[in-house]
Amino acid sequence: MSNIIKYIKTKTAYLVFAVLYVLFIGVLIKTTGVITNNEAEKYITAAQSIYEGKIRDVYTSHLFYTSYILFLSIFYVSKNAILVVVAQSILSYLSAVYLKRITDFIIGKSKYSYISMGVFLFSFPIQSWTITLFSESFFISLSIITLFFTLKQKTKSEFTLWICLNLVLIFARPPGIFLVLPNIAYFAIQSKTTSAIVAAVAYSIALLTTVLFLFYMPAETKGYIRPIAAERIIVDSTDYTVPEFTTAPKSTIAEAYTYIANKKGTFQLIRLYAKKTISFFTLQRSYYSQKHNLLLLPFYVLYMLCLIGIYYLWKSKKKEIAFLFSASIFGLTNLVALTYNEWHYRFTITIFPFLIILSTLSVSFLLTSKSQFKKNIK
Repeated sequence: MSNIIKYIKTKTAYLVFAVLYVLFIGVLIKTTGVITNNEAEKYITAAQSIYEGKIRDVYTSHLFYTSYILFLSIFYVSKNAILVVVAQSILSYLSAVYLKRITDFIIGKSKYSYISMGVFLFSFPIQSWTITLFSESFFISLSIITLFFTLKQKTKSEFTLWICLNLVLIFARPPGIFLVLPNIAYFAIQSKTTSAIVAAVAYSIALLTTVLFLFYMPAETKGYIRPIAAERIIVDSTDYTVPEFTTAPKSTIAEAYTYIANKKGTFQLIRLYAKKTISFFTLQRSYYSQKHNLLLLPFYVLYMLCLIGIYYLWKSKKKEIAFLFSASIFGLTNLVALTYNEWHYRFTITIFPFLIILSTLSVSFLLTSKSQFKKNIK
């Protein structure tokens, strides 16, 4: 009887969350409308190329966005942006359920796991992208679902699904590889394929190789290099004038940093790295309205709480999960620190699922007795 009551309570909670979430998305749409301009135009154009049978053009121009473009092409076939928003909202709600299940996996089934679900669903920095035809909402939802199957013990069919999810994640957005590498390292530890030390070393080598590839991959045709040479922290223009620095289709990030080092010295590179790292964790922008910045302000609490969560994961018997979360945040942070931040906080919200889970863990610790917390987390 008690199991039936728990089942009814869970389903009721899910229904309440769903209704409130629909209302929340409705308010966002009424406030700003569905965003289909700026970068969304790139994805819409690519989707239309698929309709015209120009699939090769899409892969050639947008290789590491093809997962989202394919997703978009399914729901934008009638050129109705609302259908895309509905699909992204359903996926976002589903990922919130998985976020709760991840929290349950870490701290045991607890009422506190609903915190992670609620914070995610009603997080303005995250859900404001659900009503756009940008790739962020899809990417974040996919990263959460992939994380769930990374953490759980997998059957053969689930292992195949996990492999597919990681592949889709890589080609959803370029930051995907910085989540897939920790996922693989964690799986190697969890499955006892190798020791934790060997997995950590292998991850470090793979991460370094990825960064070197990023540094020496020709990219100027996409406008990535000149803002770096201009020492921009946040890119707010499509064109920069940089004296004595010329670019070509095969120019690389390494060339931009070599230019800065030769002109201002190595210490300037360190300063830039530090500024970009700080910028990654900064949500506010000077060109946002005061109201917008105030809405973002409360989410800094997640940063403080997540540090407590990492600490107690590390002190408990879940060091491998602490490694997975820390490595994921570290990789995504360095993607910005080694390149540049973007006009909005699109890169920063990729770490929000980890922050929310770790913060929920912290709240669970702070609001329960120490003995009960240790019992839950084992």
